[in-house]
Amino acid sequence: MTIAFESTRRIAVSPSEVWAMLTDWSRAHEWMPGIDELVPDRPTEVGTVLSFTAQERERSSTITTLQENRRLVLHSEASVVIADYEYTLVPIGDVATEITLVARVEVRGAMRPFAKRIRTSIAEADRVQLDRLATLITD
Repeated sequence: MTIAFESTRRIAVSPSEVWAMLTDWSRAHEWMPGIDELVPDRPTEVGTVLSFTAQERERSSTITTLQENRRLVLHSEASVVIADYEYTLVPIGDVATEITLVARVEVRGAMRPFAKRIRTSIAEADRVQLDRLATLITD
């Protein structure tokens, strides 16, 4: 898959505090653009399906990687657009966390000629995630 965007943010709290907000699905709409509500089908673990509405369509993401306080990958497939959002947390001493989001997107079928435009649109919409997450954690 091709990287649509990569974003890194330093947050002045421990990885466990960042992780707690990152995986608090009831608050995901506060930092994930375009999502009204995100509902897990079970407790947070590999295989958990997160259902949500985006762009007036029902969608879902599946947790494919989960390393508590370290790494989370959400995999989504919406017709011809497939995306992996990978969140990686790195402790900075005892008082801060560097979090990186890498969004990888593949476009298939008839929409393939528009792949660059789709990736750009995704980047414009979602690049703010880590800033919003940091604001929620530190406010």
